[in-house]
Amino acid sequence: MDRIEIAKTEYSPQVILDDKRGVLDLQGESYPENVAAFYRPVFEWLNRYLGIANNTQLTVNIELLYFNSSSSKVLMDMLDVLEDASRSGKGIVVNWRYDEDNDMAEEYGQEFAEDVEHLTFHLITV
Repeated sequence: MDRIEIAKTEYSPQVILDDKRGVLDLQGESYPENVAAFYRPVFEWLNRYLGIANNTQLTVNIELLYFNSSSSKVLMDMLDVLEDASRSGKGIVVNWRYDEDNDMAEEYGQEFAEDVEHLTFHLITV
C-alpha cells in the first residue's frame, strides 16, 4: 500500500493515510463541491487497508472545524466501515478532536460517538 496525502484547501481537509503507522488523519474544513469524489480515495484506502489480515490496528484522527451535511453523511459512512472492521476484530480508535469553543463540533462528536458500539471513540478538546 502507499501513503496518501491530500493537501488541505479552503473547502476540503488535509487527509493523511499512512499504512505504515496505521493512521488516518482528517484536519480542516470539509465542504468540497463533490464530496463523494473527494472522499473516494479515502474509502478505497480504508477498504484495502482493513482488508489486509495483518493490519489489525487503525487510529483515526478527525479534527474538522466545519463540515456540511454531505460531509456529515460521508463521516457516518466512514464510521460504519470502521464499526464493521472493529466488529470483526480490528482494533479501531477514533479521536474526535475539537476546539473547546466550538460547541457544534463537540455536539457532532458526541452524536457520532453514540452511533457506534464497537469503536473506541475519544472526544478530545484541543
